[in-house]
Amino acid sequence: MMTPTHTSSGDLFFHCDPTSHRVIVTGESGEVLYTFGRFGHQPGAFNTPLDAAVVRPAFFGEPPLADDPDTLWVAVADYGNRRIQIFEPDGVLVAVIDGDLIDAGIGAPSALTWREPVLEVEGVDGRKARIHLTAAMLSSGPAPATVPAQTPFLARAPRGFWERS
Repeated sequence: MMTPTHTSSGDLFFHCDPTSHRVIVTGESGEVLYTFGRFGHQPGAFNTPLDAAVVRPAFFGEPPLADDPDTLWVAVADYGNRRIQIFEPDGVLVAVIDGDLIDAGIGAPSALTWREPVLEVEGVDGRKARIHLTAAMLSSGPAPATVPAQTPFLARAPRGFWERS
């Protein structure tokens, strides 16, 4: 079953397919252009992705980025892995946000809403947490030296970047 996510990046639309554990990218007329992801627990893989949201990075003290598709990311609620994964529109993994999401008391993420510069994450019971996305990602610093340079970093958002609602 494909869950339509009416978020788009230019002429691309992102749909979560929880049964095949992937994101399907379609064009305006609905034709499948490409997919990314597969079942698994490692970064870039999914366990029942339920929702996607197109997000725009916003950095403290910097002017807003232009409406350029190259400055957009796709956030995916990876329900079974209890995390949010951030991708470039072509499916290249940027970051994984996990850890504190479980501690925020919302459980596994099931829905995402982008309210620039905050990503609102909703659990299955309706409780919500809000993350300043880029602040949470930058707070963890670069990947450890033992991780290959092309590997995305894992973000462990400090409590200050979360708000409960």
